[in-house]
Amino acid sequence: MATVAYFDLVREMENAFNHRLRLVHSARRQGLKKTAREFGTTVGTVRKWLAGAREGFSGAEIERAIASGLYSAFSQKQQLSSDIVLAELRGTRPLCVTRQEDIGALRAWARDRRVRAN
Repeated sequence: MATVAYFDLVREMENAFNHRLRLVHSARRQGLKKTAREFGTTVGTVRKWLAGAREGFSGAEIERAIASGLYSAFSQKQQLSSDIVLAELRGTRPLCVTRQEDIGALRAWARDRRVRAN
């Protein structure tokens, strides 16, 4: 089975957002080089989309950005695109930033009270 290059695939897609989202998830799991080989693209492209996904957001926060992006796209009479979702993320601060002190306090509290799983 022939591998399709990332750029050819994205150019042919009507909406490449899901493909780019899979690329970002893969890069977080496997690293840049392996993801670049798997998706038939360059490390620079993977790095660009990984940086665009804005580290620090939880899955629920990204899900809300996608939902907000759907409303934005609908109001603009467009299909949802990665640019719209990234714009929604740029307008949001992740909870790990806004609630940093609370998260640190919870981690400190749990440090001596946790039971190791292994």
